Amino acid sequence: MRDSDDDLISRYLQGNMAAFERLYERYAPRLLGFLIATGAGRDAAEDLAQKTWLRAIESLGRYEPRDRFRPWLFKMAHHLWLDERRSVWERKRLSLEEIGEKEGEETAVAGSAPEKGVSPFDQAAARQERELVNQALDELPEEMRRTVLLRVDADLTHREIAEEMECPIGTVLWRMHEAQRRLSERLGLGTQDRQAPARRGETKGK
Repeated sequence: MRDSDDDLISRYLQGNMAAFERLYERYAPRLLGFLIATGAGRDAAEDLAQKTWLRAIESLGRYEPRDRFRPWLFKMAHHLWLDERRSVWERKRLSLEEIGEKEGEETAVAGSAPEKGVSPFDQAAARQERELVNQALDELPEEMRRTVLLRVDADLTHREIAEEMECPIGTVLWRMHEAQRRLSERLGLGTQDRQAPARRGETKGK
């Protein structure tokens, strides 16, 4: 007998990562197909799908069985797609404004005061911030830290990271979410209202 979506969600919230991976395998192809059907290109659809799963991980603690998981997930994806479209149009609008500003600068009166550079104090603050982030990264479990570095430094997609680390993409999504939670907590940036459950056996050096 196939486990229901709600059973899998309940088990995931109790710390069973395999339950989430089964949920992901059940709906990942359908979600990607849905996003492609909305008009998103293949690459954009894959990126939106990964963002949707990350948002779902953050929100599952507030999920109610009466919502039904598939409509709940697809509605979330649709909202992200709309946000992305608005973002694209906003970037286009800003680009047009920048073109207008540059044209205006070319006709401006010569001899205006040059823009001030970054102060030594700002440079020192930025350097200290980078050091704090690096220290926080070093405190993460090895597999989690490597996942973050492959995403941020190597700019790999979640799917590429899963292939590189030879693990399910659901595990990659969870590690990214949990890393963000831990880093935010470590750096005093605040955390999500609902934190993802700690994966059983996930300790430093795993």
